[in-house]
This record gives sequence, C-alpha cells and structure tokens, in this order.
Amino acid sequence: MLSFANFLETPSSSNNGFVKNVITGEKYYTINKNIFSVQGKVGNIFSLNDSAILSDNKFSLGGKWLRGFDSYGVGPRDSRNSYVGGNNVMALKLDLSRPITLNDQNPIYFNLFNDYGSVWGNKNKVTSSDQDLRISYGFGINYFSPIGPIGFSWGFPLVDKDYDIKRMFLFSIGNLN
Repeated sequence: MLSFANFLETPSSSNNGFVKNVITGEKYYTINKNIFSVQGKVGNIFSLNDSAILSDNKFSLGGKWLRGFDSYGVGPRDSRNSYVGGNNVMALKLDLSRPITLNDQNPIYFNLFNDYGSVWGNKNKVTSSDQDLRISYGFGINYFSPIGPIGFSWGFPLVDKDYDIKRMFLFSIGNLN
C-alpha cells in the first residue's frame, strides 16, 4: 500500500504558510505464518514565503518510526531539551514477526526489527544538526488481545549521535509498531 498526503497552510498574520508532502508505503509478506514487513516514509515541508517554519509543523523522528530513540529524539535541536525539527524526513522499518502461540483468535508474535531514519534541513540556526543516518535494531512482543493490539518493543541504537535522546522501551496499544 502506498499513500500520499499533502498539507497546505496559507500565509496569515500568525503563520508563514507552507506546503507539506508525505509519502508512506508498506508491504507485508507471509511465509509459513511468519510475517515480513517493509514500511517507509519520505517527507518534505517548505515555506510559501521563504521564511522559517514553526517547529510544530516540521518533521520529527523517533518512537514508532525509529525505535530505540525517543519520539523527538533524532533531528535538529538547540539543546538536549529543545527540539527544533527538520524540513525533510526519511525512514525505513524492516520487521520479521513469528507466532509464538497456536491460538489463532488472539495470537502473540515475537518481533525482530531494524529501523533506519534521518531528519534534516532547517532555515533556523541550530546547535545540533546533521544529515547522518540513524540505525537501530531490537525485538518485541505483539499481542492481539480481544480489546485490540498491544505491543512491547525494546530498541537499541546502532548508529547515533551524542545529542540524540534514546529510549529503549516502547509500549503501544491500539496501533502496533
């Protein structure tokens, strides 16, 4: 499945106006009850009047799209606690899920993953920014309960920077990694 999202915000007295484009794709393969998935995301945002874009509108990376890092853990920042965001994003997730129960009604899967991603580009002057790729790997357990999917993931950065914020554990309900 491939999807394209386009957001247009016109310039006003409070906002500079921008165009934001995001392409996401996912493909799943089943081999003997094992599921291999590939998910990707590419995005760009640009100002309509060549000015700085607000941080809330820019891209961030981490959490479900780059496990092993905090939700705003990767990308341009002014300090460790001041995330600025980037005008461009690229992420790729590779997952292999294997069933560990024979219950077809509420299966439990063991998951191995490898994530790649980068956030870059900024009109603002920031103290920490680069275009380097971040890479993580890890494992998790996904349970498809009667009330909805529940996931536990443990991610470990392979390639990171000292100013990135890492988060080993990710818990999710309702929408799995």
